[in-house]
Amino acid sequence: MSRRRMVQLLAAATMAVAAAFPATAQEVAMSEVPEPNESGYAAVNGVQVWYQTYGVGEPLVLLHGGLSWLEAFGPNIARLAEHRQVIGVDLQGHGGTGALGRPMTFEAMATDIAELIKASDTRR
Repeated sequence: MSRRRMVQLLAAATMAVAAAFPATAQEVAMSEVPEPNESGYAAVNGVQVWYQTYGVGEPLVLLHGGLSWLEAFGPNIARLAEHRQVIGVDLQGHGGTGALGRPMTFEAMATDIAELIKASDTRR
């Protein structure tokens, strides 16, 4: 994957980051999350990171905010997946990924996402 493409994907992911929801909004959002095409743990950066994919097409990576997880995007996932492949990931210390036994740094989480994008390219 070219550096330009990686920057485009990360920029799109950054724009898709939602603000933190109150707990009740998270509960509602979680009930409206569509069934993923694929889900599981990806071996990236020496750890196992939980991800789910929805839809087909040009990939769009969703990055949740702190103290949240991928399901917080709720019905937005279905709308985004109408014309794209949406890749949702639970970052270190969140949701299905949980604690990974390493310091939580922006650099480590960015590398996790970069490796997940590379791995998703090989599956497409």
